[in-house]
Amino acid sequence: MTSVAVVYHSGYGHTAKQAEAVQAGAASVPGVAAKLLSVNDINRMGSFIGAMAQSDSDVGPDLAPPPGDLATAREYGRRVAEIAVSRRR
Repeated sequence: MTSVAVVYHSGYGHTAKQAEAVQAGAASVPGVAAKLLSVNDINRMGSFIGAMAQSDSDVGPDLAPPPGDLATAREYGRRVAEIAVSRRR
């Protein structure tokens, strides 16, 4: 089993939804266990690699991020998991 960690910071809940979409994408790959890891107390702006989205802070998490950003996050999670699986072989 390959493990994938989705590490995120979410001040308003928007990034949490994005992280959940990345986790779902990663978990969709057979042989992958994907887990969420909230790091709200450290380096909240680290975005050197990964899916990014921007949401207005005055909208609730039910309206943001947009569906296209969540779809991108799922694809990103799937791709990371596929790479992780292929490197274990």
